[in-house]
Amino acid sequence: MTNDTSQHSEKSAHDREKKEPVVFEHFHEKDVWFTERDLLFQARATVTTDDWGACIRIEAEGRKPFTVSGRWDVIYVNPTYAG
Repeated sequence: MTNDTSQHSEKSAHDREKKEPVVFEHFHEKDVWFTERDLLFQARATVTTDDWGACIRIEAEGRKPFTVSGRWDVIYVNPTYAG
């Protein structure tokens, strides 16, 4: 019998190990393009992370700041895209 919680924790730790450096290197305190449905604008991204996942605060001139977030096992990240 396996412990699903333990397996999930191990996978999450592995996902974090792979994804966290990419998120920080390419998005933390960087100018980014934010796009979702019909929204497209340039903004400043600030990243925070924890065991659960990553939170990215989006601040754009003339817009109210907001945060997008995702669990390590759900988010997709590469040097040019996070989703």
